[in-house]
Amino acid sequence: LGAGIRGSAPALSLRDNLIIHAHRRSARGFWGTFGLMDRAYLDRWIGAVMRTARLPPTPEAASSSFSGGMLQRAALAREFAENADLLVLAEPGWGLDRSSRDALRGELRDYARGGRAVLVFSTDTEELIALADEIRVLRNGFFSGGIVLAPGPRDDPALVRSLTDRIGRLMVGAHG
Repeated sequence: LGAGIRGSAPALSLRDNLIIHAHRRSARGFWGTFGLMDRAYLDRWIGAVMRTARLPPTPEAASSSFSGGMLQRAALAREFAENADLLVLAEPGWGLDRSSRDALRGELRDYARGGRAVLVFSTDTEELIALADEIRVLRNGFFSGGIVLAPGPRDDPALVRSLTDRIGRLMVGAHG
């Protein structure tokens, strides 16, 4: 999942961007064997994703007519709807306002509590600190180290500064 506009095809409608995954499930029954999709199923699925993403019910609108944050919410809702055992996200908080970022953190925690794994790639250290149980730093194609985070709140500015400093040292290859 790319960030915002990079996670969608701007020339296509939001509907077409959302069904990128759902088309496999919508090809059912006799007509599904010929690759034809169940339009009613897709419309229900798209409606549910758009409601989850808190978007206006305009799936035929061009993706380029939505803000980056709206597209990011749509892409995240689409991925969560897959209910996969492993969810891989790149820069999931990109373009999201504060309340949407807080909601994302709760959704990711609930997802993981449901026995599924979440792998997040991000350049936003504060996002990683807020989301992760463990942070691994990749440097020059190798892991330069990692940090296991203790459970509990991570909104203490001194803790965030300390963890950010440790992550920064790992990013430049300094240890300790």
